Amino acid sequence: AEARWVVRTVLGAMRLGVGEGILRDAIAQAFLDGPADADAVERAYAVTNDAAVVAETASREGLQALEALDLRVFRPIKPMLAGKADTMADAFAALADDDGVALVETKYDGIRAKLHADGDGDVRMFTRRLEDVSAQFPDVIEATREAVAADRYILEAEVVGYDPETGEAVPFQELSRRIKRKRGVDAMAEEVPVTVHVFDCLLLGEDSLLAESLRDRLAALGAVFDPIADRIERADHRRTADPDAAASFYETVVAGGHEGVMVKNLDATYQPGSRVGYQLKVKSTMEPLDLVVTRAKWSEGRKSDYLGRPYLACRDPDSGAFLEVGRMHTGFTDAQLEEFTDLVEPLIESVDGREADLRPEVVLEVEYEEIQSSPTYGSGYALRFPRLSEIRTDLGPADADTIGTVERLYGEQ
Repeated sequence: AEARWVVRTVLGAMRLGVGEGILRDAIAQAFLDGPADADAVERAYAVTNDAAVVAETASREGLQALEALDLRVFRPIKPMLAGKADTMADAFAALADDDGVALVETKYDGIRAKLHADGDGDVRMFTRRLEDVSAQFPDVIEATREAVAADRYILEAEVVGYDPETGEAVPFQELSRRIKRKRGVDAMAEEVPVTVHVFDCLLLGEDSLLAESLRDRLAALGAVFDPIADRIERADHRRTADPDAAASFYETVVAGGHEGVMVKNLDATYQPGSRVGYQLKVKSTMEPLDLVVTRAKWSEGRKSDYLGRPYLACRDPDSGAFLEVGRMHTGFTDAQLEEFTDLVEPLIESVDGREADLRPEVVLEVEYEEIQSSPTYGSGYALRFPRLSEIRTDLGPADADTIGTVERLYGEQ
């Protein structure tokens, strides 16, 4: 009962991504030897992503059983996150190994997915928000089953939608329609076909590979993976000790319509949910911001039934608060406005006139002209002419950009 109480007291904060530290310390204090065992609790949560399992294991079986918890098929975990580098040269210099070699991969604009197989023929696809979307992507399931010569595994990949006529990648917003589709799945798969770009192997057989280097994880992947052109492939990459070759690959990727590259350290272990400096993304232009919606206002005229004009907020990782950085006045298509309203209406906490305060859960990718200093918003900054890039249904509030990112971008202008 005590374990369940601990979990319930922080569950609301956990949903917003600000309660992990509170939960870790509470479990360590209540059931173990306090701060000395906090790291063991944090690791157990990272490999299970299940607060109840961690609390109950600590309370009933103790530290040794907690340390034995590990990755398990069909129990998805959070993805390892990437930092941001200003230039290709900076990223390569920071992440090359002792031999001067780094891995450079195309950064795709798709659905980050974990592909699980249990050894009994069941293959499932989970999103970065840990949702099982296997039913919506039968083509991904079939391609994975055909391409992987192993019975039990967890792979990581980016699922990218393509225009069947032009062969060009479609925006994430177009691909995300498949996540929401419950009927007509096969027709939607023909309308927005996908290619699975595999880039990591986290479990093979009975062995968790989280503690292995990226170099060894990729060797394990290569031993069992047989790509199928246009259906499931290895993420396009270069493993090189030549900074000029890495820069040339980056330029080719950007010229091909992708937003940039990921640069990875080959010695890195896998750190679920962490942004630990083992991989950096390099983009070609001033980056958009992923921001949480805190308030919205009912529109006027023919759109008066829809919520729009959202207030946008970045995340303060120290306090867990969301700090507003502006308000978006335009940028929704009619279809996007309807989708946005469907997403935020269940999150209304209070209403004042035509304005609604929202539980901060919906994330928008936002472009803008510049960042200005402003006393109007709690962040101290305001976006000039913010406009919608995408509704990021694959992201949660814990994935939102931080106040530190806003400050950095402000300083770089």
